[in-house]
Amino acid sequence: MRTRFFLLALCLAALAAVWVLVTRARRAGASSGGRGRRAAPPSPDRVAIRTIALAAACARAHLEVAVSQERGVEREQADHYRLEILAWLRRERLTEHLSEREQTWLETPVGELAETATQDASWSADALAVLLWAQDLLPAPPARPGEVKTGDLMDKVPPVGAEIAPFVAAARVRHSGEIEAALSSARRLAARHPAAAWERVRALEWLAGIAPEWDAASAA
Repeated sequence: MRTRFFLLALCLAALAAVWVLVTRARRAGASSGGRGRRAAPPSPDRVAIRTIALAAACARAHLEVAVSQERGVEREQADHYRLEILAWLRRERLTEHLSEREQTWLETPVGELAETATQDASWSADALAVLLWAQDLLPAPPARPGEVKTGDLMDKVPPVGAEIAPFVAAARVRHSGEIEAALSSARRLAARHPAAAWERVRALEWLAGIAPEWDAASAA
């Protein structure tokens, strides 16, 4: 009889110890708010696909700016090219890799994109420069955010209508230590240049695995 009580007491003590550990773990998770948890960084082929999708969105913004600033581009001509971009993305099965706002930009006819959306899309060129740098396709983004020229980046990605498979297959990504160092610098830069610099932070947080979804990064 005493042996049974002794064994029962041991079981109860063990259960109590486990409960304490579980409670402490839950409290620690609640107090940290989930900080420090990271997904695995995106694979090189996923980075390449994200680069192409983002380049298409940046090209769409370039069309809006060219028409609004009367750079000799007719609205109908620009919108025809927008439709060509969309058709290419669908053929290459890239539309599923567009973020929600990028999908909106590309589906909106040229001349009808809101000014704030046009500005956001234009600033995305800074994120594109980061993705190209991460693949060693660009030495470094311009020192000052907002000075990235979309046209200068387009020759680094497959042109509209081309097959994307060779670009994706050749993708390589810089070491995680370089990504982390660049992220720290971008966050400091964002304190002085909030808008465009946060697009760099968005790209680097995604590359580091901090934001598994593109629009979930700090810039969103």
